[in-house]
Amino acid sequence: MVDPVSLPLTPAQYGLWYAHHLDPADPGHNTAELVELRGAVDVAALRAAVRVAAEESGALGTAFTVDGSDVRQVRGAEPVPVAEVDLSAEPDPVAAALAWIDADLAVPADLAGAPAAAEVVFVLGPEHVAWYQRAHHILLDGYGYALIATRVAEVYRALVSGAPAPPSPFGALADVVAEQRAYRSGARFGVDRDWWLGRMADRPDAVSPARSATRGRGFVRGHAEVDPAVAARLAGRGMVPLAAAAAGLLVQRVCGADEVVLGLPMMVRLGKAARVPTTAVNVLPLRVAATPRTTVGELVAAVAAELRAVSAHQRYRGEDLRRDLRLPAAEPLVGPWVNIKPFTPRLDFGGPAATTRYLSAGVVRDLNIGLSGNGTDLAIAVDGNPGGYAAEDVTAHAEAFAHVLDALSAADPDTPTGALGLRADRPAARGRGRE
Repeated sequence: MVDPVSLPLTPAQYGLWYAHHLDPADPGHNTAELVELRGAVDVAALRAAVRVAAEESGALGTAFTVDGSDVRQVRGAEPVPVAEVDLSAEPDPVAAALAWIDADLAVPADLAGAPAAAEVVFVLGPEHVAWYQRAHHILLDGYGYALIATRVAEVYRALVSGAPAPPSPFGALADVVAEQRAYRSGARFGVDRDWWLGRMADRPDAVSPARSATRGRGFVRGHAEVDPAVAARLAGRGMVPLAAAAAGLLVQRVCGADEVVLGLPMMVRLGKAARVPTTAVNVLPLRVAATPRTTVGELVAAVAAELRAVSAHQRYRGEDLRRDLRLPAAEPLVGPWVNIKPFTPRLDFGGPAATTRYLSAGVVRDLNIGLSGNGTDLAIAVDGNPGGYAAEDVTAHAEAFAHVLDALSAADPDTPTGALGLRADRPAARGRGRE
C-alpha cells in the first residue's frame, strides 16, 4: 500500500468536486467498467492482483478533507476491499451480475467518506469470471481505468506463475499537481486562453436533439454494432477524425444545422500524467461544419485540422473557458459529446481471454456518442440524459451513428456529404443558444 499523502485537487478534480456538490444525489457521478474473463481463472490470485493495483494507484482509497474553502485529497488513505460474489448457481449468472451492478451504480457516491470506489470479482461459472470496478469520476477517468486494468493483468500473470510482480508503473499525483500549477502560472496558459477566446468568439448556438430541456439523473444507453469491415476502414483512414466527423454530421442532420459544436473529452495525459491513475479529462468544444455540398474529403480534413488545433490547446480547462466567455450557468457551450476511446487496452492475463466493457463514463448532461475499442473490435454506446431521451431515442441515435460511420468510411473523398443517403430524421431538435 502506498503511503498516504495529502494534496490539493487538480483543476480537473475541482470541476468534478463542484459538479458533485451541485447535485450530490446524482448517481451519474459513478464511473465503472467490467472485465470479463473466460477460461481457467485463479480467483484468489485475481482478487490479490486487484488489491495490489488498487492500493498502488492511491486513487481508489482517496479521502477528502474540507477546511473552509480549502479542499484536499488524501491519496491512499484507506485500503480498498475486493469483494467476491459467487453467482454461479443462479439460473442466469450474467444477468444476476448485471442486476447487482445496476443496483450498485444507482447509489450516489459519498465524497465525505472513503473510499468512493468498489472492486468486486464475480464468479459466474467454472471458466467464467467478471471483475467490476466502480469509482466516482473525481477519482478516475477512462484512461485511469485502463492504467489500473493493465497493471492488474500484469500482477495476475506474475502471481499465477510464482514470479515477483514487476515494480509499480504508476507515477505520483504530486508531480501532476506541480506540472499543472506551473502551466497555470506560465505564459502558455495565456496563449491557450487567447486562442480559445478567438476560436469561440463567433461560435454558433448550441443545439440538441433532445425531446425536452428537462434534466434527469443517471442515463439511458443504446448500443450498435460496428462491422469489422467498417472498423478496418476506420483504422486505415483515421479512426478519430472520421468518428468525430460522423458524430458532427449526425447531429447536424438531426438538428438541421450547418455547423454544430460538440463536446470533445480530451485525455490531457501530457508529461507525468501519462502514468498516473487519476482523472485528467477535459471537455472542450469541437466545431464541425458542413453543407450538403461539402465533400467527404473536405469534411474529414477540416475535422482533422480542428482536432489538431484543439489538441495543441487541450490543457486549457473547459470550465475556465465558460468563465472567460461569461456564460450563464444554464447556457450550454456545447451540444452532444463525442467520446472516442481508442486506448482500450488488450489485457493479457496469461491464459483467460479478457473483454472490457465500459459501463458508465460519468454524468450525462445531454447526449454522449461513444466509440471505444481497438483494432477491428469496436463498440458504439450512446448515452442520453433521461429527461430528454427515451431508451428508443438513444438506440436510434446509436444505429444512426453506425450508419454514418459506414457511409463516411466507405465514400470516395470527392462525394458530397449530401449524396451519402444519410438518415435525416429531426425529432423535435432544440436550439439552446444565446438569448
